[in-house]
Amino acid sequence: MKHKEGFSQIAMILIAVGIVVIGGGLYFILRTPQVHAPAQTNQVNHQVVTSTVSNTADWGIYTNPAYGFSFRYPQDFQLVEVSSSSLKLYPLPQPIEFGPYFYIQIIATTTNGLTAAVKNMLGSSLVSYEQKTVNGKEWLYAKANEYQGGIDQNVLMNLYFTHLTTGSIFSIKYPSNQTEYADDLAEIMGSLVSSGETPTSSN
Repeated sequence: MKHKEGFSQIAMILIAVGIVVIGGGLYFILRTPQVHAPAQTNQVNHQVVTSTVSNTADWGIYTNPAYGFSFRYPQDFQLVEVSSSSLKLYPLPQPIEFGPYFYIQIIATTTNGLTAAVKNMLGSSLVSYEQKTVNGKEWLYAKANEYQGGIDQNVLMNLYFTHLTTGSIFSIKYPSNQTEYADDLAEIMGSLVSSGETPTSSN
């Protein structure tokens, strides 16, 4: 009988210790401040970009009468009209299928705000966006994933958008790992004007 009483006392002590341990653990968890990660946003600060190209007076001029715009581009770049609403620009002598390129496209006509229109067009592929001033002109800059069937994978693309006076959206797109010709791109974007005006140049 005494053995049973001793066993019962030991069991009760173990149960009491377990309750204290569990209770202490819960108290520690509840009292520990919870650290919450800041909410993610896909918009970052406004940036200003200015090229260092000293002279673009001898650059070529492309004019698109269908959508009413013109811009300058380097003489050592090849310009290919894919259609009335899309172009490819790439440096020579590197072949277009291997070398860096800029894909220019008129992608929509809208009366909505530029940011809302771009977010709607890119949808879930949009990674981030921000406002940028490039050589004095305002652009919406975005990063988005684009599936490319030739390599069967998504490629992160840089995209710039601005409204033309006709209401259409002018866009320039290129792979985000393509860092060459940043100054040339800034000059091209800064020279964009409506048809009837002369694209600006650096003297």
